[in-house]
Parts: sequence; structure tokens; C-alpha cells
Amino acid sequence: MLLQNSPFFQGEKTKLISATKKANPTRLELQESRSTLAPDIPELPQVVEYKIETNLSPLGASELLPQLKSQGAIGLVDRIETLTEKGVF
Repeated sequence: MLLQNSPFFQGEKTKLISATKKANPTRLELQESRSTLAPDIPELPQVVEYKIETNLSPLGASELLPQLKSQGAIGLVDRIETLTEKGVF
């Protein structure tokens, strides 16, 4: 499981509680057509509804900067670095 390997969570405490296939809740709307034939609305595949239990990593945000940068959280990284420079952290 990818979450178990994430530095943002405690992997050993990450568990899949339940997973159930459900009807897809997405609604499709077709644009009106000048054609006299009504197009068939495709049937969407089922989706999986799941519940996961986990705990956040005890690491601080400043310790997770490389991962935050790689995930594209540039604004958050900039704020943490600014607060660090000002001695807040």
C-alpha cells in the first residue's frame, strides 16, 4: 500500500478498514443533438468506496521539506523556510 510507505503517515498504523464496490455516482449529461436518433448513454463502471485508518507522522513539516517539494507544495515549503529563517521554528 502506498500510504504505508509515505513519510507523511505512520506506515505500521495504516490499515484498510473496508472496501466495497458501489454504483458510480457520476452523472452523464448529453448535449442536445439535431439527430433524430437518441445516443446511448454509456454505463459507467463501478467505483470502490473505502475506509482507511492511519496516524500522521511525528516528523515536523520542516523535516518533510524534500517530500513536500517533490509533491509540488512550493507555497508551503516557502512559508516553512521563511518561518525557519525568522527563528519561529
